[in-house]
Amino acid sequence: MNKQILTYCDAREVNNVATNILFEIQKKDWATDHAIQGILPRLEQENQQLTAVIGELRTGKYTQALQEADAAFDKDFTCLKQFVKANRFVQDKAIVDAADLVWDVIEAHDLNLHHKGYEKQLSLINSLLKDFSEEMIHQAIQKLYGVPENMVRLTDSTSRFQNLFRKSIEEGAAHDDSIAPTAQKKVVRDILNRELLPYLHAMAAVLPEDYAELTKVVSAFVESVNSKARARKKRRETVVES
Repeated sequence: MNKQILTYCDAREVNNVATNILFEIQKKDWATDHAIQGILPRLEQENQQLTAVIGELRTGKYTQALQEADAAFDKDFTCLKQFVKANRFVQDKAIVDAADLVWDVIEAHDLNLHHKGYEKQLSLINSLLKDFSEEMIHQAIQKLYGVPENMVRLTDSTSRFQNLFRKSIEEGAAHDDSIAPTAQKKVVRDILNRELLPYLHAMAAVLPEDYAELTKVVSAFVESVNSKARARKKRRETVVES
């Protein structure tokens, strides 16, 4: 079976599998295989570029602070949800009604918005906070135990998160020659999926004595990274509120 690297494998996963495949192929002299000789230099060059881009992403001036701000935002948003949810189970019907209203507003903006990418998170939370400022929703919030205090913390962490995200974007824009990890990931994945992997699988069927072992190892690398990507995708799709 001709295994392919899944489209939702992230940049680091594609970089890792390409590095492992290159290492395995370079264990043997393929001087007489003109197809491999044509593919390997391009794959190595593009994967080195992907490694560099990932390195820039990790070492950006605002990267660490942005990750910390995102984590703080995630906690504050989760805390707010849990307080609103708890208010739905008190014995005071007026409070339950208010909590139900606020919960519906959160749900309309995505209960799991904190699992999205930075830009999507900020877009959704800003829309949510805007709705929270409407008089009817604001009054409902004020009736809930613990929620007004959590709103203050969430607003503050959102502001810090957004400011750092904006600075990180400005920092990235200053590097005109930089290549987005997603774009470079696609270049490397396309070389693997459209050229190298189909070639190895075809040759393994024709000349198993020369290509079968390598193809088996390469397929194992691909399946390993695909399994991780599938598991991550499934976790994101099946996140439920506790």
